[in-house]
Parts: sequence; C-alpha cells; structure tokens
Amino acid sequence: MRKALLTTILALFVATMVTACTKDAPTVRETTTTNTETPKQEPPSTASQTAGVEPAAPIKPAATPEPAASPEPAATKDQEPPVEEVQPSAHQAPPEPELVGDEISFAVAQTNDLHGFILPQKYASTRLMADGSGVVTVGGFDWLAGYVDILKRQFDNRVLLVDAGDMFQGHMLSNVFEGATVVKAMNRLGYRSTTLGNHEFDFGAVGDAPDDTNDPFGALKARASEAKFPFLACNVYDRATGEPVAWKGFEPYTMLELAGVKFAIIGATTPETVSITPDYVDKNLEFRPMAPEILKNLKKVKEEGAQVVIVVVHAGSRCRDWSD
Repeated sequence: MRKALLTTILALFVATMVTACTKDAPTVRETTTTNTETPKQEPPSTASQTAGVEPAAPIKPAATPEPAASPEPAATKDQEPPVEEVQPSAHQAPPEPELVGDEISFAVAQTNDLHGFILPQKYASTRLMADGSGVVTVGGFDWLAGYVDILKRQFDNRVLLVDAGDMFQGHMLSNVFEGATVVKAMNRLGYRSTTLGNHEFDFGAVGDAPDDTNDPFGALKARASEAKFPFLACNVYDRATGEPVAWKGFEPYTMLELAGVKFAIIGATTPETVSITPDYVDKNLEFRPMAPEILKNLKKVKEEGAQVVIVVVHAGSRCRDWSD
C-alpha cells in the first residue's frame, strides 16, 4: 500500500496539510483549490515561519565594538521617506512532516490573482520598518522563487506549482506586453498549470488590431502558445462547435507523474465571467456550471489512472451554513 501526503500552500504560501492515500486499486481523494481575491499581505519574517515551524535561535558571534555613527541630517518635508530593501532570512528549510511506513510527501504551491505584479513593490509599513515609518520593498517573483526553492529542498523536488487565474491585467509591465512578461516569468518558475481567469480576456485581439475584425481572443491564444504549462478550463465551451475550447495550450485537465504518483489537475472558471468581460466573450463562449463539468472530468482522469486529483477553480465562494 502506498500513501501520499499532500501539502497544499494556499493563497500565496499559507500551508495546509492534506493526506491522499492510494491502495492496490487506486483510490483518489479530490483536493479542490478555490481562489479568493484578497489584499496583498506582508510576508512572514522568516522562511521557517512560512511553514509553521519555529526556527532554532541562531548562534551569535562575539560582539565587536563599532565606531560611533555620525548623526544624519534631519529629513526635510520635500525629501522622500527612506527605502529599505527587506530580504527573506536565510534559514534552513524546516524538516519534512513525520511519515509512517511508505508514505510520500508532496508540496502543492498555489498562487492566484497575480495581475502582472511580478516585480517587488514599494509601500508604506509601520510594522516592517525598525523605526516605525518609511517605505519597504517586498514581494515579486524573486521572493516567490525563494519560497519555492525552500519547498523543493524540503520535499526533494516533489513540488507542484499551480495558478488559479487572473495572471495578466493590472500592472503596466504586463499590460503593455499583453501578459507576455508574466508568462515568461511563470515559465521560469516552473508552473505546472494555470486556470483561466476572467481577466485573461481583457486584451482582446493582438496589439492594436480591432476586436470586431480580428480574432478577439488573439492575445490570449498567443500567451497560451508561449506557456510551458496548460491553461485549464473544463467548463468553457466553444459556442460554434458545442465542444470544450480546443485552442492550442488549452485543456480541461492535465495529467502528470511525480515520484511515481499520478496526479491530475482539473481547472474550472466562474460562469459569472460573461457578465464581467467584453461582449465578444459571451458571444463566442459558453461557461457552463462548474460542478457537473468537474465531476465529468473527474471520471475521465480516474479512468486514466489518476491517484491524486487537484481541482483549481477561479471563482469566489461563500459559506452559507456554519452549523458544522
């Protein structure tokens, strides 16, 4: 009997443990990852705290006298506040969770609503600055790469990096190049999949070409053809064919194998997309209810031998019953 312990990192590095078990006849436990649009949060102060492990206290070298610092001139009203580069602490990766028998551990890191913010951003913070004022520089794909590297060392490269949509529209660096910069960065980090988000339709035709006389999905198709990972949307259908969208780089799900375990990743997109996107989206595409389409594709991936199924959905959620 073989077991796989699945560690899911949700909403930019929040760690959750999920156990998936497989027996002689493969038994699959489906794990659904649903994105929620949340304000950007300040990163944890250490990599160890990210995984919920208290790091050991570092050994401090003997103190050496330092020359007295000369007083700095007081800041004037017209001067910008000081900028401090905040770097992640170089702590060793936390130990793997305790495993029993022939269990194998995996990490699933999930991002959503990148909106083109692949570079570090500056913002005011009274918590990260030692003197309680000023501007800090945090975030960006260089930080994310550091977190992913920690996971790869901790889990011996048994890491799946996935995205839940809304990658492009937002930051100028993405908008000017219609998302091409974001795809290049995601290729470099080794994403395994992304789910189609409503903002992926914002750019329309390629460049300045009018949408009504050119392919209104041209920019999106160009980005999918450049990606080294599939764009997933099992519930998005082409009205002209009545079949799931079959553009290059688009799939209802993707299958992959990691450390001898077969994974399936299914993607679905909110049907509300047609009400918050340009008219050409509803004219050409049908967004069917997610649950039936997910179950339909779940059956397919099980038939293809999936032992662990991950569902990544671009949709809001609301809990209406708190009784349990």
